[in-house]
This record gives sequence, structure tokens and C-alpha cells, in this order.
Amino acid sequence: MDDLIKNCDNGPKHDGRNVVQAQIKELVQAVQSIEGRVFNDHGDIMSTVVLDEDESDQIYPCGLTGLCNLGNTCYFNASVQALSNCLPLSDFFLSHQSLAPFASLAAQRGKEPPMARSFRLLLQAIWSPRRNGYTNPQQLLMQIRLFYPQFRGWMQQDAQEFIRYFLDTLHQELKQPVYPWEIRDRSNPLLSHEAFHLDSSLLRSHSKIFTYSKGKTSYSRRDSSTSSSNSYNSVETRYETADSGWSSEGDNSSKYKKNRSIEALDTRSSEIPSDPFSSGDITISASNFMERPIRYRSIISDVFDGQLCSTVKCLTCHHLSETNEIFQDLSLSIPTKDQLNHTVAHSSFVKDDATEYKNEKEFTSTSALSYMSIGLQWILWLTSFWLYILYNYLFETPVSLFDALNAFFTPDNLRGDNMYSCENCSKLRDGIKVCRITRLPEILCIHLKRFRHDSSYSSKISTGVTFPLNDLDLSSFMSKSASISDHYAIFDLCAFITHRGGGIESGHYVAYCKNQYDECWYEFDDSVVTKVEAADVATKEAYVLFYQKRQRPFMNHIKNQMKRLVEMEKTGTYKSFKISSNYYISREWLHRLSTFSYPGPITNHDFLCQHSQILPHRAANLTSYCAYVNEDVWIYLSEKFGGGPACSELHYCIPCQKSYLHLRCKRENELKMVKEIKRRVRMTSRSFPHLTYDYYLPPNAISKAWMDKWRDFIKSESIDPPPAIDNSLMLYSDSKSSTIRFRSNSQHLRISRELWLFFVQTYGGGPEVFCVQNVHPSKEEVEQLVNAVDFKIAEAMRSISLRKHTVGADELKLDFLVKNEMELHDVSLKLPDGLSGASDRDLSNCEVR
Repeated sequence: MDDLIKNCDNGPKHDGRNVVQAQIKELVQAVQSIEGRVFNDHGDIMSTVVLDEDESDQIYPCGLTGLCNLGNTCYFNASVQALSNCLPLSDFFLSHQSLAPFASLAAQRGKEPPMARSFRLLLQAIWSPRRNGYTNPQQLLMQIRLFYPQFRGWMQQDAQEFIRYFLDTLHQELKQPVYPWEIRDRSNPLLSHEAFHLDSSLLRSHSKIFTYSKGKTSYSRRDSSTSSSNSYNSVETRYETADSGWSSEGDNSSKYKKNRSIEALDTRSSEIPSDPFSSGDITISASNFMERPIRYRSIISDVFDGQLCSTVKCLTCHHLSETNEIFQDLSLSIPTKDQLNHTVAHSSFVKDDATEYKNEKEFTSTSALSYMSIGLQWILWLTSFWLYILYNYLFETPVSLFDALNAFFTPDNLRGDNMYSCENCSKLRDGIKVCRITRLPEILCIHLKRFRHDSSYSSKISTGVTFPLNDLDLSSFMSKSASISDHYAIFDLCAFITHRGGGIESGHYVAYCKNQYDECWYEFDDSVVTKVEAADVATKEAYVLFYQKRQRPFMNHIKNQMKRLVEMEKTGTYKSFKISSNYYISREWLHRLSTFSYPGPITNHDFLCQHSQILPHRAANLTSYCAYVNEDVWIYLSEKFGGGPACSELHYCIPCQKSYLHLRCKRENELKMVKEIKRRVRMTSRSFPHLTYDYYLPPNAISKAWMDKWRDFIKSESIDPPPAIDNSLMLYSDSKSSTIRFRSNSQHLRISRELWLFFVQTYGGGPEVFCVQNVHPSKEEVEQLVNAVDFKIAEAMRSISLRKHTVGADELKLDFLVKNEMELHDVSLKLPDGLSGASDRDLSNCEVR
């Protein structure tokens, strides 16, 4: 049995009799009600403290620090101020002295990610107890401009576009893998598995991708059917969560195509044919490594990610096509009066709850209505429709946010030019499409599309939209399959951004935020912060709104009970009759308990492996990932929230440690090999170009998606090796000429054949593809070409060997790389014996000899 981890400086004393003040402090943050924000003291030693009240608290609270305008940066200032008042997000950054332990890239091991660090420092300045009047956000702005050149210069930018880029970068810097065994080990008496933020369709091995498009804007959707997927053609799209950065009306708005919610999915289109010839047979056994992650999560995805379900029903065969997709915001068009009338007509005549039907029989039963019922339905519809038009004509009212949401979720009739391509009928059919929410985010970001872009100019939609400051109820838009925790779908506004001006190229952004201390609203106009009345806030022209999910009623009882247990520990009530053990618990989960409406099941796999021992790549910073509580608190929390696993002692896991060190050696060796191959090919091509494949053959092509996975594996210690290479999407069969052609517009990278041979011998797969303009050679022709080139290279090498008396000794060392590639490739990755208690210092034994 291994010794208890020595470097866990806040580890418990296992006699269980004494509870030090530091132990109680860990729970203070968790059980603190949303009466005030929890602060970090920003000292050298990481500790969580609650800011004491003083006389200045009666004047104004913390968080009212303005931001300097550095030249048309009002979009940046307003966005940062709004995000800083989203409690679940800002409290995470404020409660850590460094985010280096949460970095996702191995290249940043020991270093804090630059964007996350700049944001953390800026939040600490904004919420500093010193209550500065304003601060300079130059450091974070420089990082934004370094990552995204479009934000450089003095031009006006779009706040919503900035938010999307910014949050995506934070997610990439802080993302961590979620493995299948983490989900299997969770058990929650209150919630279904859907509350675990798991897209169950990611576990389906036969998921397909639909391409849903209109004009130049498109996004991917997944079909759960195992049959071949089809494309929806010319369907009006209101499911705009993967919209452009501008997220505005018009066809020229697709500037931001990135959708990280489907980063783990295969994005091949149904119109691309299968592999023209089979791939290689050399593969890596998945059993050599741990299970592959099913998704990646971060504080960004925990706070902002929700899920939509889109159901399309064929009105001919009653076939259902159901797809799920993650969203970070809802981009809503502002409906006109005609569109609102159209919405009323559809909501009265089209069944708007199609998601509750889960099989063909239930849908078929609805089509068996009697003629009398149909006639009555038409009479009711016509009556309500004309009454609604008459009411709007006599008493015109402004558009409400609920109207925009209702228009977004109104069922679509897919008829005429918008007919549905039914995969069951293999024909275009009339259909009905319904979107519903299956999982709610903790912070709901709603974007009102106020900018319309046409071919020659852009304009702003200044229609007034009323929005509630409290009690935004989304229950009518929830799917019947949503988890129990999402049935309570009440949101309160915590911040929003307005735009003053007539167009996107000009104007001014201002943020309005609700302070967590005094529950008052404040206007953040760059460096000027002004208190405003709630009635005045409700009259503003909102552009981007942030709604926080309201805490469920029973959570107050749980937190009060937690406080009681903490007080009993402080007073030593248990000492007289009970010896209590201590249990480790995830700090990230404690953060969710403190700031989320519902924290979900306990996630101790944040620092434990599948064997309930220490995760190897988190051993060095273990105290950043876990705290400890006494046995009674642990039992109470596990009964209320489920999850786990329970952990009262921490030990190294020998199997996971071996796998971890093996993968680390593999990363280091492969990176060295790739660099060496490139170096030797470059030197050989300069001195003896006729000894390289590039002299005779065109460059090889390799899938960019696969190379991205390989780079991620090299960079991150928490990512497993990529699967076998799949180049099948680069080739297609020309039916007219019966030939195979190279798809020049495919996502690929050009590499030397020497490097291709290293990758294919390491990971297997294929086929081998060359970057050619016309007909691509078949598999047999490729083998013939390669054999002929190998013969020429061998002849050239023999010729050089015969003239070795005229060649310098150093040049003779430049033997052709491919001829001794096995020597380079067969680098031993065996770990040294005796890994018990191995640590990072043992990595020196895994270096290439």
C-alpha cells in the first residue's frame, strides 16, 4: 500500500478527532448562500476568504470598477463587464490564484494559459476590495488581438462576435477530457443521466451528420439513424446557434463557422463517397491506452452550454428524425407584426409538442382524428387568428422577448420549396420540424439580431423589445425528455449589453449589470459607472442578454443543513461521542455547489482515475483539485447529490501511472522523430535531391483533421493517441470516366513521403494520397510507382557509394532517411522496471537513446 500523498499540504490527520480551522474554511465557500461574492485574498498562499464588512460597504459594493476605453474598445469593455457579473463564471476565476493546473496543453505545463491569466487578473482588479474607480484592461485586449487579428486597429467591432471568440478561446485553454467511466460511476437519486451534461448521442457509434443549409449559412446536425444521411435542402433555418460572429440577418453574415460543441464528431458529408480503395491494415490497439474521451468540458461549457433537440416528422410515412446539438447562445430574430401573426397561425394549427412522440404509432394516432374534430380545430384557429389581428390593430404593443422565443421555437411546415428529404421514403416529402430544449445552461445568453447585412450596406433594427428582469420562464420550450433538474426553468437577468447608434460600423456599447452585493443595477459606460433604477433598465434597447438560472427551492434547505454541520464541527459537537473520518471532494464541484442553481452529482473524477486513485497528470497539483470534508458532511452530500466515488485516502494508481508514463514517452519520442525526419529530409534535398521522394513524386496529402488530433495528443497530457489515418475523404470516384480523382478542396496538409511513411507505420490507416491535379493513381499503380522510385533511389545511393572517394566524410553521413527509417522508428518505448511510486522525475528514463 502506498503512503498517503506527502505533497497534499492540507491533508487530514487520520485520527479524525481534530478539525482545524482550515478544514472548515473549505466548506465556508461551498455553503455560502448567494448573499455576497466569495473573494480570494490574492496572496502568495492560496486561501478562500469571505470579505469582511466595513464602513465603505455602506457606500458602494465591490465590482463597480470601470474600464478605460483604449480606442473604440467599448465593445470589449461592455462584454467584459457583463461576463464579470455572471457569478458562476467570474467566481471560478476569482477563487484561483493560478489556472496553470487547469491548462489543457502540455506545452503550458506549469504555466497559466495566457488568455485565462489575463482574464483572471482583470477580474481581480474589477472585484478588488480596494474599489478602484477604473482599471486598464490592456493586457487582456493585447491577448485578444494576438489571437484574433480582426480585433486590431481602431475600427468598431461587434460585442457578440467578441464574446463568442473569447469564450471559445477560454474553453480551448481550459478544456479537460470526460471519459466514459466517469459517467458510469455517477449515480444520482434525483436526476437522470441527462443532467450530467452528457450528450448521449455521442455514445452512438453509428451517428450520421446532416447538413442543414440556407444560402451561405450552414451548420451540421446529427441523425441517430444508422442508414445513410441526406441533406435538407432549402429549409428555412431558425436553429441559429452556430450562426456567424455578427449573428445578424442576411446571407453575408457567416464569418464565424467554428462550433466547438461538435468538435468530437466526424464532419464528413453524406454526399462524399466512401473510400475508393481500402485503407492500410496497421492499427494501434485501443486496449493499449485508456478509454477515449467522449467529450471535453471546461468552466465555459459548464456555465454556458445547453442542448437543443430538433425533430422532423415526415407527413407521409411518419418517420421521425431526431438530432441533438449543443448551443452556447440563442440568436433570435426580432419578429415583425406579420411574423407574429404567422407564429400565432402556426401555433394554433401545427402541433407544437412533437417531441413528446417517440415512435411512429403515436404520431400515426394523431392523424386518425375524426372529420368533426378537424372542422372544430379549423373554426377555433380562424377565430383566434382574426381576434389576434384585430387586437393588434386596435392596441398595438411592442415586441417582447417571449415573442422572439416563441417565434424561434414555433414548428415549421416543410412544404413547397422547403420540402423535407425523407431518408425513409428517399424522396422529398412534406414535413414538420420542431425544436425544443433538452438541457438548460446555467447562464442563458440570448442575442437579439439587430443588424442586417445586405450586399452593399448594413442597417440596424431598432425595434423595441421588452424583456423581463426576473421570472423568465422557459418551461413551455422544454422537451418532455429533459432531465428533472431542468423542469424548473426560471431565469433572472444578471447583465445585458446595449448598442447605441444606427449601424454596426459606428455607435457605442454599454453594459448594465446587477451587482451581487446590493442587488442594484449599474450602468457600465467604459470608465464611468452609474447606479440606475430597475424601471429605467427595463426601457433599454437590449442587444445581448445574460440570464442566470434560478436556484431550486430545496437548495436553500441543503445549504442551511450544511451550515449546521459546519457549526457542529466548529463547536466540536462530535468529539464527545464519535470519531469522524475525512473524505476528499472535488474543488470544482464545491464551486458549482456555491454558485450554480444545482451542482449535479459529485465529480471526484476531477482528480481520481477510473480505479479511484490519483490521476497521474494531476498529482503534481493535487491541492488545486480537491479539498476534504468530514464523514458526516460527505454522507449528507452524497445522499443528496449522488456521484462520487468516495475517497478517504489518496494513493498512486500503478496501472494508470504506467499508461501515463508510456504515453508521455510516446509523445516525446514521436515529436523528436518528426523533427528529425524533417531535418534530415531538408538536408538531403539540398545535398542529394535525387535521394528524396519529392524529386520523383508529388507531395503526399494527409487529413488535416487527423493531423489536428495528432497535434492535440502531442500537446496535451490528457488526450489519447489519434486513431488510424483516414484519407478517404480526399478521393472521389468519377462515374463518367471511371477514374479516381483527388479532391483538391478537401481539408488536407502536404507532407513529404518520408513523413507519411512514419505516420502510417505508427498509426496505420490510409489510403496513400498524392497531391495531383488530374486522375489519381489506383492502389496498384501507387505501389508500382513507389517500387520504381525505390529502385532509382537505390541506384543513386550505389552511385554515390562508388564515388565515395570524392565525397567528404560528413556528406556520407547523409544516408537516405527512408532506407534506415526502421532504425529511427523502432525506438524503445518500454518503461523502466519498478514504477511503484513513480513521479515526473522518472520521465528522464524514457528519453530517446
